[in-house]
Amino acid sequence: MPRSRMRVDRQVPITSPEMFSSSYLEIPIDNNDPRGREPLIPLESVGVAFESYYAKTDGKNPPFGCAIEGSRQDVWLRKSVAEKLARVNDLLRLFEAELFVLDGHRTVACQQGLWNFFYAKAKQLNPDGSEHEHRAYARQFIVDPVSFDESDSRTWPAHTNGAAVDLTLRDSVTGELLDMGANFEEDSDNDASVGDYFERQ
Repeated sequence: MPRSRMRVDRQVPITSPEMFSSSYLEIPIDNNDPRGREPLIPLESVGVAFESYYAKTDGKNPPFGCAIEGSRQDVWLRKSVAEKLARVNDLLRLFEAELFVLDGHRTVACQQGLWNFFYAKAKQLNPDGSEHEHRAYARQFIVDPVSFDESDSRTWPAHTNGAAVDLTLRDSVTGELLDMGANFEEDSDNDASVGDYFERQ
């Protein structure tokens, strides 16, 4: 039976830049909202494929090449987010494709491990640089958790809330990742690695 083809309309309008002019950290959190008490659940419980990118030990997670301190082999998300991903998979089944999650809830320890990696890389690339320069380099890639305060949502890195997710698509028959224009965590000058590449076409 021939594989189904999904028509992709790349005429996606660019969302208004004004929508992103303020940091998500400035959006107030209502601590009385019952959704804030939603549990985290493991992705395997809803049948969504995953591999924790930061916990890989085979060296195939550039630019790290090793497991990040504080990372976990399993991936957890807020229950409603995980269930939505499972519903997306139901829709993708027709096209012999499925989601493949690389990162979900991230502990503060893992966030610190990522910060340590990029800060060390900054020092390696610029050994005579100042602490300010090294921190500025690392901030291009990761949020510094140094000011994390559990009682102040403005200090929370996005992935610590359990609702942020990094994912891609893979062939559900062969298990091969589909070409999405750039690799995860790729630091590249390749035009296709820019987040809104297709919208610009």
